[in-house]
Amino acid sequence: MLPLYYVLRLAFLLIPGVSAQASPFTKYTISAPGINASFIPYGARITNLYVNDKDGNPQDVILGYDNGTQYLHDTETVHTYFGPVVGRYANRIKNGTFTVQGVTSHIPENEHNGEDTLHGGITGYDQV
Repeated sequence: MLPLYYVLRLAFLLIPGVSAQASPFTKYTISAPGINASFIPYGARITNLYVNDKDGNPQDVILGYDNGTQYLHDTETVHTYFGPVVGRYANRIKNGTFTVQGVTSHIPENEHNGEDTLHGGITGYDQV
């Protein structure tokens, strides 16, 4: 099975005009009547989602940055998780511990001073 990073990268390569040498911060846009969405390969992030308001004017309803490289800076500083595929799991896992079918697993804690695991752990899919 391929790691998600490669699957996401391959998915972006299916977009017409995308090359393997493209920057992970290059913005790609898809649209349909009344909706327009933009993505970057870095973290498979949605960066913009324009939908029409009640008056028919397009409004961006995604919280994020206008410049794609800001997501890298964000990851290295405050790590807000704006718009990415967050990881193998979303939200928090208390004490970085969970049990499935009687088997208890421990994963790296990366939030609340090492108490919980958030959005994929130390290096989630939002950073690839």
